[in-house]
Amino acid sequence: MELHVDLLKNGAKSIPMIILGLAAFGFLAFILIYSHYVRTNHYAPVFDDMQYTILILTGVFFTYAGFGWSFLKLFGKAFVIIDKEKIVIKTTVFGKETKVKWNDVKSIQFDSDQNLLIDNDYESQFIDLSRLNYDLVKEMKKVMYGIAAERGLSNPV
Repeated sequence: MELHVDLLKNGAKSIPMIILGLAAFGFLAFILIYSHYVRTNHYAPVFDDMQYTILILTGVFFTYAGFGWSFLKLFGKAFVIIDKEKIVIKTTVFGKETKVKWNDVKSIQFDSDQNLLIDNDYESQFIDLSRLNYDLVKEMKKVMYGIAAERGLSNPV
């Protein structure tokens, strides 16, 4: 039994988001062409550099999100890996990774489907699972209990 889950999986494509992103790029191109070719006798800038930057970032953001890609993947990973060797859980991109080897585990307890308490040879580790989907927590329980039963751990509650 193994469980490998990427918590930052890609979402569905959104055509309106893609259109908004491309519209921002189109508007930026129009403004740049307009300000370059249709100048009057006096200098009157249509936009300044900060507004150009905001338009570029808006176009990039909406286009990237429209294709269903997660911006958080640019900053790190969030995952759950449970196999016969170890338990590795990182619930958020900026959160801390928790890694426990099965050889060190004495007991596992799930508290009200929100928290995981792992007792090992050195200390007790508390893992908050409240950010995870309930179906994923149920799957984690099933896999952990299966591996704990194989290893003959006491009291997988």
